[in-house]
Amino acid sequence: MALLAPALGITDPNVFVTQLSRWARNRRITKTRRGACTLLPGAPKPLLGSKLMASPSGTDTFAGVPTGMLSDAARETSPLGGLRLNLCTSHVPPRSPDYARPVMNRWRGHATRHPLWGAVELTLAWHVVLVLFAKVILPPLAPSWFPGLGATVVNAVCSAGAWLVLWRWGWLRTSGVATLGRVRRWWLAVPMLLVACSYALAGLDGSTTVLVSSLVSLLWVGINEEVSSRGLVQQVLAPLGAMRAAIGVGVLFGVGHVQNYLFFDAPLDDTLWQMLSAGLFGFACAGLRFAIGSVWPMVVVHGLDDFFQIHSPGAAPDWWQVCVYVFHAAFGVWLLRRYGSGAAAELHSVVRDDRDGRSDQAGALD
Repeated sequence: MALLAPALGITDPNVFVTQLSRWARNRRITKTRRGACTLLPGAPKPLLGSKLMASPSGTDTFAGVPTGMLSDAARETSPLGGLRLNLCTSHVPPRSPDYARPVMNRWRGHATRHPLWGAVELTLAWHVVLVLFAKVILPPLAPSWFPGLGATVVNAVCSAGAWLVLWRWGWLRTSGVATLGRVRRWWLAVPMLLVACSYALAGLDGSTTVLVSSLVSLLWVGINEEVSSRGLVQQVLAPLGAMRAAIGVGVLFGVGHVQNYLFFDAPLDDTLWQMLSAGLFGFACAGLRFAIGSVWPMVVVHGLDDFFQIHSPGAAPDWWQVCVYVFHAAFGVWLLRRYGSGAAAELHSVVRDDRDGRSDQAGALD
């Protein structure tokens, strides 16, 4: 320092060292922003690299502006005198730790801190995208060779959107979307598969083209709804515990079917029964998701259940529907009590790690 002071035209090295220490200390405790100066209204804005110098009257100026017109931080006397300054400091209010993070990362942080709100937001976003593509963006797609083309495209697009969110958040494996889970437990899906097949006992109605087209499109419905509901939404709700998460998944999944009445001209009474049926079905599927660790068995069950119900020659008897409702509720409770606690704790640990900034690598597809 003693050698540097004469080169800067400073006669007293001790004064220089004192000023430099004071300036450095203030720089550490002052929140600064590169290239930002706070001026009074009407004052010209100084340029970066302008010199801080003393006027003949003894008043410091910066780019010709009296430092009395600058903020307290910018008015701090620099010990470097005539050297060009690279920074002009100003007080900046503290920002949230998430400010500099991408929007999707901030949304993930919000969803992990507020699971219920996060699940509601994701469910609404998914339904908005589905309705936009089905009713606004895409034209009607129902060629004679593939009558279900429109439904297939819409569900493929929406499932891709949910998949991308899971990939961006690093949840593909933990959500059960990019893994087969515990294969030895796939047999747990057999009871629900048998219930689905019961609707086909009376036969199937429709031509071969219609049936094949419908099977493909409804399998895509299963992929879309399982990836978004039992994959993404259930992963967000996992910190609430297995039972609460499954109930939340069932309620959101059931209520979401009100869109059929609002946008797709379904009768209100049919829609209300469908909401109840879908809610209980979603609750049971959430239990399977916790038990198996993968959404793919439910994709098969979901697609076939929709296919057989839609193409059954007639509606199932009311007593059978009531039995199915009771079975889904009881089966879901049994799965959650038998397998739910350990699986939910594992998923919660992943969400907790994300909250602490230790998320698994995004895009892990193995």
